Amino acid sequence: MKEIRLNKKDLLLLKQIPKSNPESNLYVLGNDLLKIYNISQTEKNKIKQRVELIDETNIKETKNFLWLNSEIYINESFSGFSMKYLRDYDVIAKMDYKHPHILKILKDLSTSLKTIHEKEVYIGDLNTHNVMYKGSKSFFIDTDSINYQNKISNSISKFLYDFGFSNISDKTDNFSLAYIALILITDYDAFAKNRMDLIQKVEQLQLHKDLSFLKEILIKEENIYLSDHIDNFKNFEYNKDTKKFEKKQ
Repeated sequence: MKEIRLNKKDLLLLKQIPKSNPESNLYVLGNDLLKIYNISQTEKNKIKQRVELIDETNIKETKNFLWLNSEIYINESFSGFSMKYLRDYDVIAKMDYKHPHILKILKDLSTSLKTIHEKEVYIGDLNTHNVMYKGSKSFFIDTDSINYQNKISNSISKFLYDFGFSNISDKTDNFSLAYIALILITDYDAFAKNRMDLIQKVEQLQLHKDLSFLKEILIKEENIYLSDHIDNFKNFEYNKDTKKFEKKQ
């Protein structure tokens, strides 16, 4: 991986992108986005080691991932990474539930998950704010948080912990993407807060048998890929008034 070396004062000359996560700041450098960590050097080096392991897996040809392209050093200390700046893209948290390409995007993301899972690589913290889209194109971002065989694993996210998971795996990625799919397709701001809440809300949807795969992933925690079943949604539309999926006539 290439290296970019800067002095701390150089950051003052760069455009800073607002970011709610206190653990890092984002800056624009030409066509690149710089992610600079606000954490201890020990934690920075742990992330660096995890990314180096990913480089050994030969998965960087996988589509729909915004891979890191350079290591950033500030005053000679490892400080972060650079990646392509996706101008005019937005996070899928802002996607309208009637977006014409929503099923294609979800299918593409699931297909890419299947590819990295075959290499024992897992995202772990998959949510509506670390996937970006423009038209029918989509990318997983924050690839500095993904894990290879959980050798240098992140602690499990609060989201997954609240739903009863204790380890990052292909199952947690598939669960997270199914959860995201249901949020996007039903236009819910917050679908559920914990496992019991999720069970109740999924049951209320009274899913048709053709959509039962969602129930199997979200409630039974079956390890199922959305890409194998997502096209079933083409025969249904979501009614916001009744909060149910209705079969198209």
